[in-house]
Amino acid sequence: GVGRGNGGPMIGAYGRNYVTFDGFYINMAEAYMSEDSGVIRAESSVGLHFRNFVIKGATLNVASNAVVYRPNDARDTVLSNFRVYDFVNVPTGSNTPQTALFSDQYGDLNVLIEHFEISGIDQGIFFKGSANNNQNWNYGTIQYGIIRGAASCFRFNAMDATHVTTVQYNLCYDMPTTGGIYLSSETTPARNLLIHHNTVARLNGANSNANGGIYSRSRGVGSNVIIRDNLIDISSGPYGRGVDFGEVPTLAQQLDYNGYYKAGSSPRFGFNGIEYPAMSHWRSATGHDAHSQVFTTSPFVNRSAADFRVPAGHPARTASSTGGEIGAFAATRTIGVDLSGLPPAPTGLRIQPQP
Repeated sequence: GVGRGNGGPMIGAYGRNYVTFDGFYINMAEAYMSEDSGVIRAESSVGLHFRNFVIKGATLNVASNAVVYRPNDARDTVLSNFRVYDFVNVPTGSNTPQTALFSDQYGDLNVLIEHFEISGIDQGIFFKGSANNNQNWNYGTIQYGIIRGAASCFRFNAMDATHVTTVQYNLCYDMPTTGGIYLSSETTPARNLLIHHNTVARLNGANSNANGGIYSRSRGVGSNVIIRDNLIDISSGPYGRGVDFGEVPTLAQQLDYNGYYKAGSSPRFGFNGIEYPAMSHWRSATGHDAHSQVFTTSPFVNRSAADFRVPAGHPARTASSTGGEIGAFAATRTIGVDLSGLPPAPTGLRIQPQP
């Protein structure tokens, strides 16, 4: 493809191990990457940490893999306590036109992504491909994060054959299309996933391109995929399903103890080309979601104000597989950026004017 800019990654390492980058700010309008480079890069490295940072996006023209985080054959990488926002890619002139993403991950082994806020980017976190001649596949943990306004928040392909990836205690909301948790499975069926205690809220039910709070396509769902204790919410309109496996003939190993709410109507479900208009039909046909619930009232403190905590007394407070709360805010830790451990701001500083 083609695109403007001849830059590269702004921070990271190639073939270097155990380096920590702590406390940085990057403005992408001033720090231009080229296609497939990313702003943060971890390549052929072990133990790189990126902590306590902010990346301000920009409207750019990048040919392919227009991403912020672009690892390749890396192990034990940590991204913790960060904000990334307002990155738009204009793919004009590209032979491989793509929208902006937070990440395209290739062979990202044992990655930890936690305490984050990602907003104003078309796609969120994408475990995309393998590395080292298909020897290394993606796996790790995604937790305590918030993604807002992305077409999909968490997207999975090329997952490791033995190690489990855990996605827990995350909030995903205001998806205009597609869905929140997306098993895209372009090259291999998404496998070895434990997806629990996530909240997917305000999927746009008025958009014909909205698929489902949980969505799969292409090669479908592989082995050892467990989806439980999640809270799925869809805005009013004729589109958007609680679970949309309508394009595939496979289901997760376990899909249960989830909560579903659709403003103004009952949530629908899809599997293998068939639409199921009610939970009872879905259960009978698939044997899944036996203990899940469809809520008749909003499970949130203030849905319109984006307060997605579960209020006291709502059935979602006791709907989990252990009898506790479902969704992201069942966590005892901060969801999003955690400022509690940072030192206080300095006081008494003066700026000396230049002569």
